Amino acid sequence: TSPPRPARSFLRRGAMATRASGAVIGVITMALRAHGINIGVVGHRAAPAAGRVCTEGQPAGRRVVSVADLHGDFHAMAELLTGLKLVREGVSRDEATWKNAWVGDDALLVQLGDVLGRGADGRMMYRFLWALQDQAAVSGGEVFLLLGNHELLVLRGVMDYVGGIEDKCAYTQEFSQCVKSPDNMWKCQDVKDTDYALGCLKRAWAVGGDMGDKLRKRVAEGKMNMVKKVGDLVFVHAGLVPEVWSRLGGPDAEGLEWLSDAVRKINLATSDSLLVKDDHPQGPAWTRLGEGRFGRDGWWAQRDRYLKEAERQRKRRNEKSHHTEDIPEVKEDDDAPGGRCHAVRQALLKAGGERMVIGHNPRPSGDAEILCGGRLLLTDTFMSIAYTIDFKENDRDQQKARQDSTRRLLALETSDAPGADITQVYAGREGDERCRPVAPVAD
Repeated sequence: TSPPRPARSFLRRGAMATRASGAVIGVITMALRAHGINIGVVGHRAAPAAGRVCTEGQPAGRRVVSVADLHGDFHAMAELLTGLKLVREGVSRDEATWKNAWVGDDALLVQLGDVLGRGADGRMMYRFLWALQDQAAVSGGEVFLLLGNHELLVLRGVMDYVGGIEDKCAYTQEFSQCVKSPDNMWKCQDVKDTDYALGCLKRAWAVGGDMGDKLRKRVAEGKMNMVKKVGDLVFVHAGLVPEVWSRLGGPDAEGLEWLSDAVRKINLATSDSLLVKDDHPQGPAWTRLGEGRFGRDGWWAQRDRYLKEAERQRKRRNEKSHHTEDIPEVKEDDDAPGGRCHAVRQALLKAGGERMVIGHNPRPSGDAEILCGGRLLLTDTFMSIAYTIDFKENDRDQQKARQDSTRRLLALETSDAPGADITQVYAGREGDERCRPVAPVAD
């Protein structure tokens, strides 16, 4: 039953006042957080994190959600963020639907990088995520975007992994015509030039281009970077190895703030630093830590050197067979020096964290993988249809590929309270498959 008209008017005025005061509180809260001060309204920290999808064992504190590689699939991104109750229903590729899209209150969303590449929607997705950043800040929320290797590639003018004709043509003013004839010259979006479709894409992300300049501005403003530490969690696109501290920060470097400062000051387009250099085995956006390959002293390289030496000795002895049982096992989770988990432990000690959450190392199964006694969380599950459309079982079938993509939609959900529980949220699944707790770190 509706209240009488005078009461409705009073309620409307009250609601408007509440929203206005909430916006002011949100702005103040964000400003304080930028200086390392975390506050909330009275009682906020004693209550469960608001809006959580997986409700069992809700921890106190601010809700924190992380999402890995999205690779140019707007549909998958919108489906996932809606399922996580961070974005309202009805958001689509139509920019008119983006108004008031954020419904996550004061939650923190960390996107782990690789929004670009492979798929066709990278430009649109960044425009949406930047809009979402601005909307979240009004209510005290935060959207923090990490740089992945695919962002660094386009910033450096490397276009090897763009998402085909549609991705290129999205940077022109005449998309539908461009798709039919991408090798013609077209008027570029946001740049006063004409070029081939690929040239328009390259111009957009270059210095002076609309997309590239906006990204660099947000890095300078502290809204994007390569690392983000929340409580005892360290978020990074590909991983952190101890060499980052010894080679860039010096032997006495600790924590992560110096690294964030280095990213803000570096030239993302031209630097030869391991932070941004293409395919550097120790770079935070490039290392294959999740696969165990992270430089000349990694477990993979260690085993490879042993195999080569064993083969050399076999040939010298003119043996016709080689017995693999003579090869010492170098486990990918080896905690000895040179092993992956040893590197993870050392990097977390330097960073002051307990767990490292990464993307970049895709899990073909579509499920996250937890390694190193719970310290390394691999969360790239091939969510983008740019990948699933090529899987053999889908055989280029759009409907099957979309269903597969939906099944792979994953986020981690936790809070910023010390020692908070972590849950894997599979937004496209039902029942027991939807929410999976992450076990505590093993001593």
